[in-house]
Amino acid sequence: MSVTVPILQDLTAHIQAALPNLEVRLFPDRPSEYRFMHPVGAVLVQYSGSQFEPPRALQTIVQQRILKIHLTVFGRNLHHDFGTLDLLDKIRLAVVGHRPVDCSPIHLLSEGFLDETAGAWQYELRLQTETEQIQVCQPDNRPRLTSVYVRQDGDPLNPHIQLKGNTP
Repeated sequence: MSVTVPILQDLTAHIQAALPNLEVRLFPDRPSEYRFMHPVGAVLVQYSGSQFEPPRALQTIVQQRILKIHLTVFGRNLHHDFGTLDLLDKIRLAVVGHRPVDCSPIHLLSEGFLDETAGAWQYELRLQTETEQIQVCQPDNRPRLTSVYVRQDGDPLNPHIQLKGNTP
């Protein structure tokens, strides 16, 4: 079962454990109100959407879900030790191959420059992982077949079976 928030929380916790000197958190509900205040750097983890493969089953829907995750990386400078480029290198090493809950290992799609304001650099790192999207099925409450009586042409009727419409 693929549930988005636990996947993002798993990735956030993994990055925080790998890079304890950074602020790592889920993308804020109000991005315009976010202020980069950390002295070294920050990573914001954002779900950006999914794509779905065609169903693979005939009765129950089972689809591969391809999750796209964006990491917004903030750094205080660009080229120095613990600069934004160094942070990007460390983050890539930390996330590639990490397997979030119920997912395949993460791989990279792209990264790029977003913005620079007063020496605070922003880059975006795009990741992908896959999981399964499975239909929620209702229990089958139809009567179950419990026994079968086999009869060949010419065999007498089973005395335990009554024909429809006949009552004793």
